[in-house]
Parts: sequence; structure tokens; C-alpha cells
Amino acid sequence: MFPGTFGLTQGQEDTLYSLDFNGTDEDQFSNTGAGAIGITNSWSISVWFQPDATDLTRFNRAFAIGPGSTANDIHLDLRGDMANDPLHVNLYDSGGTLQKNYTWDSIFSAGTWIHIVVTWNGTSLLVYLDGTLTAETSKPTDNSCTQTNTDRIVTMMSGGGASWCGGKCGHYGLWSVVLDQNDVDAIFAAKHGIWLTKATSTYDKQASLVRYYRSG
Repeated sequence: MFPGTFGLTQGQEDTLYSLDFNGTDEDQFSNTGAGAIGITNSWSISVWFQPDATDLTRFNRAFAIGPGSTANDIHLDLRGDMANDPLHVNLYDSGGTLQKNYTWDSIFSAGTWIHIVVTWNGTSLLVYLDGTLTAETSKPTDNSCTQTNTDRIVTMMSGGGASWCGGKCGHYGLWSVVLDQNDVDAIFAAKHGIWLTKATSTYDKQASLVRYYRSG
């Protein structure tokens, strides 16, 4: 049982229904070992994230999909070790080679929630920030990329070595299809109030949801 949200502001609700990671030795895995997650070369990720700090001396992995060997990996990183503390989105192909590395500068603020949606259709890598399709700052690596449905693990705030990430992570979703602007708008507007397993008047991708986490 969890407390009702009557009388709570959205910020209070997001904080109540989230996991808080210390940035030192805490993370959350969707499964204890690598397994099939049901995505190939077309997918979408939605994640709510609130970093404790941004001006760090290391990178911080907020969300990842991968076996650890980098084959078909997907990484969402806060690069606190770089100027402007950018978001890096990295895609590795089925052979484990980094083929996409896109960056978005200065999007994070310590203690502030941000909603990140990443979509990939086999050709175009798109990112929506707080509901808005946002052009990347740079593309350090931009090659064609083909991913396959190998066994992988979904992780929040990653972990190990220098990649521990401190802050809060709200609900996340992973789909085997590409979300459109209507879907992104619906998820961002409803925030924790939406159940991604249920259709709404503007969100209809529930049947393609392959991983979902929400606290409460």
C-alpha cells in the first residue's frame, strides 16, 4: 500500500515515488542476469531523473541497457567530467562497436527533475527533454548502427567503477517501438500519474511496453 497523492504538488509526488541513489554503491537492476528484453533495432526509452550534482569529476550513468560487453548497449550518461555537464547518449552495434555518440549540453540542474525520452528507429536517434524534441549539441560519433535482440540487463543509475550516479530516478519505460510526440506529451504531462501499461486518449503504445518500473 502506498500513500495517496491528494494535496501533493507534482514535485512532492515525484520525490515520494522515486528511488534515491547515493552515487557511491547503489543501483537497480531489472533482472539479476542478462536476458531477452524484446527490442531489436527500433525502440524508445522514457526516464525521469533528478541528479544530486552536475559539476562532478567523473561521468555518471543514469540509465543503461547492456550485457557489460557493449554489444547492443544503450547508455544515457551525465558527463560531469566534461564542460557543460552534457547528456551523452551512446549506441553500440551488435558487434560491440560504438556507432552513435550524441551530446546535449547544460540540460541538467542539481536537485531538478528532468524527463528524458530517447527514440531510435534504426536510422534516427531523437531525444525529447521535458516533452520537447531537442536537437543535439554535437555528434562526436555518427555512423550507421544496427542492433539485435541479444540478452541484456536494464539498469538504473548503473554502477561499478566510476559510473555510479547519485540522485533520484522515477519511473522508466522501455518500448519495442518508436514513441511519437503525442505519446511523449502524454507521459510528460501526466508525470507519475500515468500508468504506461494503460492506454489514454493520447498514449497508445502500451502493448509494445517491454520493461516498466514505477515506485508506488
